[in-house]
Amino acid sequence: MTHDKPLPTPEELAALPPDGGAEFNRLVFTRNPYLLQHARNPVDWWEWCECAFLTAERQQKPVFLSIGYSTCHWCHVMAGESFEDGEVAALLNEHFVCIKVDREERPDIDQYYMQACQAMTGSGGWPLSLFLLPDRRPFFAGTYFPKQAMGNRHGMMTLIPAIAEFWKNRREELVTSAQTLHTELQAWFDAASEPPDSGKDLLEAGVYQLAQRYDAERGGFGEAPKFPIPHQYSFLARYGRAQGDAKALGMASDSLLRMARGGIFDQIGFGWHRYSTDAHWLVPHFEKMLYDQALMVLALCDAWVESRAPGLETAVKQTLEYVLRDLRHPEGGFYAAEDADSEGEEGRFYLWTTAEVKRALGEDEGRRACAVWHLEHGGNFTAETGAPNREANIPHRPLGDPEDPDLEALRLKLLELRSQRVRPRLDDKIMADWNGLMIAALSRAGSVFGRADWLEAARAARRFVEGRLLVDGALRKTWRLGTPGGEGLLDDYAFYIHGLLHFHQATLDLGSLDLASRLCDSANVRFWDDARRAYRLSPVGSELPLRPLSFYDGALPSGNSVMAWNLAMLHRLADREEGGLRHALFAAGPSLARAPSNHAFALLALLLVESPAQEVVIAADRAEAASGFLQVLHAHPHPNRSIRLLLPSDARVPAWMEGMKTGSGARAFLCENQRCRAPVASPEELRAALTSP
Repeated sequence: MTHDKPLPTPEELAALPPDGGAEFNRLVFTRNPYLLQHARNPVDWWEWCECAFLTAERQQKPVFLSIGYSTCHWCHVMAGESFEDGEVAALLNEHFVCIKVDREERPDIDQYYMQACQAMTGSGGWPLSLFLLPDRRPFFAGTYFPKQAMGNRHGMMTLIPAIAEFWKNRREELVTSAQTLHTELQAWFDAASEPPDSGKDLLEAGVYQLAQRYDAERGGFGEAPKFPIPHQYSFLARYGRAQGDAKALGMASDSLLRMARGGIFDQIGFGWHRYSTDAHWLVPHFEKMLYDQALMVLALCDAWVESRAPGLETAVKQTLEYVLRDLRHPEGGFYAAEDADSEGEEGRFYLWTTAEVKRALGEDEGRRACAVWHLEHGGNFTAETGAPNREANIPHRPLGDPEDPDLEALRLKLLELRSQRVRPRLDDKIMADWNGLMIAALSRAGSVFGRADWLEAARAARRFVEGRLLVDGALRKTWRLGTPGGEGLLDDYAFYIHGLLHFHQATLDLGSLDLASRLCDSANVRFWDDARRAYRLSPVGSELPLRPLSFYDGALPSGNSVMAWNLAMLHRLADREEGGLRHALFAAGPSLARAPSNHAFALLALLLVESPAQEVVIAADRAEAASGFLQVLHAHPHPNRSIRLLLPSDARVPAWMEGMKTGSGARAFLCENQRCRAPVASPEELRAALTSP
């Protein structure tokens, strides 16, 4: 399948003159897919670099900073209206040094300036547009600006001259504004925090807050737009099991089932779109992100383990089918995302008219397909502007629809027809953090559903990351076209460690556990701030005015929350001193106490620590002898279980495991909070022990 607007190849870049040539700006020499989308803009873009800010200082110009990402629809809109427009570009080039940043490659830059935007305006989003002093401190911020003013929204054609005039005649006021904001951000980033009193109370409050916002009719939380935050559903499912709370489990399972039948899930080619613009999960923003696929698989597995609803298993299989088919590099790593737009229109690749379906399938099958996926003659797709779109439809299958025996045959025919369309652009960079999440998802799903092929895919992705993105013991941020790029940040370490720990629990691969422990040591050195009692997003020596940190578990969980979970698991699996609880509580501090439902992944870490721990020790004379026990454990999953492999060669054994080693065969010990039953000598005995009251 081809993708719209192919990116320049290394050979094409090598043939260009050093200045990029008249057709290009200097972004043409990057390998980042988002920046390359802007390489033909008439704006004289720089990448984020020291030279750009030195140029601004030398020329005594402010900086215009634009932050977005490759699959961002409104980033494309602003680019088309302003950055590809000669009039806007001329004004930008005259008055500013212009810098373009990919938020996915530089989340530290994005986090700092997003916090600044929210402090100045009360909101944020992408594209993120800021005006900075040459020393990088911001003095004005916003998100999407059209070319001309619209209602209360500034337009670039009036905003640029106004800021240029301010810079020329009232510069000291801008400097004062920037310093005031800097002081405010410093107070927020550096504020010491204290832990809340009770972990149990936090867990209960998190469930209560989610229940207060729960949409019992349509699933999910709140009104439109609806952003699926998968770790909220994972938390509810695991809490439901731990506390016997059927309502919490029901909120998770019902929401996920409704989403999986809605337009937010691609019913023809599978995979999750970014979010729903309506309350019914019908009309999405159509970009597909790797991290959404991974986190949704983890949530679906958690809910399935507790409810066994067949639709959840189906959604796992379909999601991973999409990922392995369309987002996988031939050597095992996973690409970042697919765009929402193709041929200049959001969602065009995914939409259908009834006439088109009937022409392709014939009248009888076409009518049946329209009925199965609720395709209407007048269309069911309404764009975000409120206008219906050319009788276009989004396939969906609400819960309660009868099963159709011809569904799969019809779907495959439509998939083949769709494959002939111009496909949305592929963002083919491979990122350490998002690949860590996908390794976790494949490992979890592979163990829960007994799929060796998914475990092998996780193994291949792990090999890819270690071969391409682990350089001299340190993680790099991205890899594309044979070249790693950028220093790894907190999320890269946290999410990749998370993947390694899931892979270890699925396979008992000791190399994964050892690497996870070593990378945890590295993360503690690079990112831990003892005064703040939290992990900073960037290492010491950051290029930013302040080292940012984040606690909010949004579409992506925060690195602090994931590290808390990692540390809790490493405490169980590798006898590390850190239990993780102090990180989960200290890091978010008052924010966690005030709004625990906004910190769902931190609550998962807290639940791991607070709930009774089921520990299984498999003592074996060799690693291969543990496989039978491991298969039984996977067939009977437990949300708070840790599995340890004990070999005769293990030199350090904690006191509670003394005397468990065996020199012949294998045996398993079933324990709770380090108190163990008598060992079982066979997988069959272990199965009986797990299923007995």
